[in-house]
Amino acid sequence: LHVLPLAGWWSADDLRGAFAGLVRAQPMLRAVAEIAPRRWRVLAADAFRADDIPWVDLRALSRPRADAAIAGIADALRAAKADAVIGYAAALVSRGDCEHALVLYGDHLLWDGQSFEAMIEAMRALLD
Repeated sequence: LHVLPLAGWWSADDLRGAFAGLVRAQPMLRAVAEIAPRRWRVLAADAFRADDIPWVDLRALSRPRADAAIAGIADALRAAKADAVIGYAAALVSRGDCEHALVLYGDHLLWDGQSFEAMIEAMRALLD
């Protein structure tokens, strides 16, 4: 599970658009596991729409309640990932007008520590 903080005056549309741009640019974020034969297949760049990623507005909650809600979102993503055709489940969360996060739960085959950092930098660049 990764919770990536994203600070800035961005709307839900901005955040969704940046994540969709990241998915278009990163083939591993469009990889689908096939059962038979056992392999990964990469979906077309336009297969993912910005509206496909959930956005959760937690701005009205206190910090402890928002943290608890994010933990619940993480549990939901873990469950969703088990049924997902792609190798991860994701959600965007807003805690405040300038305090957002990308919450990702996925296969370690998709990213490791270094590739995850590169992916995050790419998303931040898309937002700037």
